[in-house]
Amino acid sequence: MAAAPLTSGTGDGTPHLSLDGRSLYFYSDRSTSGSEDLFVATRADTNSPFDTVTELSSLNSPGLDHLPWISADERTIYFASDRAGSVDIWRATRGQASDAFAAPNAVDELNTTSDEGGIAVSADQREVIFVSSRAGGLGGPDFYRAVRASVDEPFSAPVHLPELSSTDLDYGPELTRDGSALYFASRRGDTVSAIWRVRRSCP
Repeated sequence: MAAAPLTSGTGDGTPHLSLDGRSLYFYSDRSTSGSEDLFVATRADTNSPFDTVTELSSLNSPGLDHLPWISADERTIYFASDRAGSVDIWRATRGQASDAFAAPNAVDELNTTSDEGGIAVSADQREVIFVSSRAGGLGGPDFYRAVRASVDEPFSAPVHLPELSSTDLDYGPELTRDGSALYFASRRGDTVSAIWRVRRSCP
């Protein structure tokens, strides 16, 4: 059953829940400012329904804005946008979770002239796994990984993950909070998309 007021009837999706379960970040076509824009729904506690939906106006553009990922403290958000031409990964920050986000910036070290998007970030924000259609993959969107020593530094050059990728459509990565498992969607070996999981012992 679709949940109101999250579902507008115009197109809504790619939800990402905050750590405390009280905020849900997602895209919606309900705004007139763009094809897909970013919104947040809030609720008083996890036993209550979401009752307030707010557009994240400082993040949105006339183009496509979707696939949000929010940090545990809700002060950093990553998302995908085609505002600069190709679909790229963008990031914005704010001082407190109650503040509006500052204007976003492209995460240049992760982006190419091909499409990027669908990012999973580790809890300490020092590792990212994301989807890219850049040259050098197995075909179509593939998974890539980049790391950094601290949140104040840029990410390393992305490395292709052939062990996770396929010649078919791969998308929607989601890391567990402890970094021990990655969930993602793929159409490999079939025409129907399925959810896959991979584990590792040393995040």
